[in-house]
Amino acid sequence: MSGKAIVVKFSCTAEQIEEFVKTAIGHAAKVRTEEGCLRCDVLRPDDDPNSVYLYELFKSPEALKEHAAMPYMKDFGAAIQKMVESRHRVDVTLQN
Repeated sequence: MSGKAIVVKFSCTAEQIEEFVKTAIGHAAKVRTEEGCLRCDVLRPDDDPNSVYLYELFKSPEALKEHAAMPYMKDFGAAIQKMVESRHRVDVTLQN
């Protein structure tokens, strides 16, 4: 299997984390409906309760580009803007 993925770590305040998780889960449900999406997960590390990882795997670099152009991407960005203290994105290529 090959594919293009992104992993984004979001750090939130303790007051905003639960709302962020709900919003991220709703976003992930939309992403999963995209034709080029193979997987989209919302992950919370056991040792960092105010962080969330979003893992999105796509069939190809082109599918990832199409994802970035989806209309709901702007809505998600606007919805989480005040909840997120920091974010770090890593682009990766699936190797297995």
